Amino acid sequence: MATINLDDLMEKAKELADAAGKKTGELYELSKYKYECIRLSNEMKKLYEKLGAVVYKQVKTGNGDNKEIDAIASEIDDRKLRIAEIKDIMAEMMNKKICKNCGTANPKDSVFCSQCGAKLEKKEDVCGCCEEDAACDSTESAENSTECSEEEKTEE
Repeated sequence: MATINLDDLMEKAKELADAAGKKTGELYELSKYKYECIRLSNEMKKLYEKLGAVVYKQVKTGNGDNKEIDAIASEIDDRKLRIAEIKDIMAEMMNKKICKNCGTANPKDSVFCSQCGAKLEKKEDVCGCCEEDAACDSTESAENSTECSEEEKTEE
């Protein structure tokens, strides 16, 4: 008859609980980011409505002052930028790359977008020895008292 080691069983249960806790935390973070995107999108919708009202008013009154239009457009641009940042963070969390051309999420190892065919941007590698861009030189490595491997140096 096979014996069951209680310590091994408890260790496995702990590992499973830790993994489940980590996954739950990741899902919670993703949910927060999704909620933030929805909130920003709703704000943008209101800003577009406000922009339309201001433009209509200017057309009807003949007032050519664009300061208010520029201010609203700037607010819209700020929200668009924040949404793009959040989507990039979420894509990173899900091991995906976002196409800068069409916004489609692609597998991280993709070279071209599966939707539009555009070449996907490749994140610059970071030198493992000095935490600088892969194009580091030996003086930076020497300053950090380490040396890049030959492979890292040839990436220059």
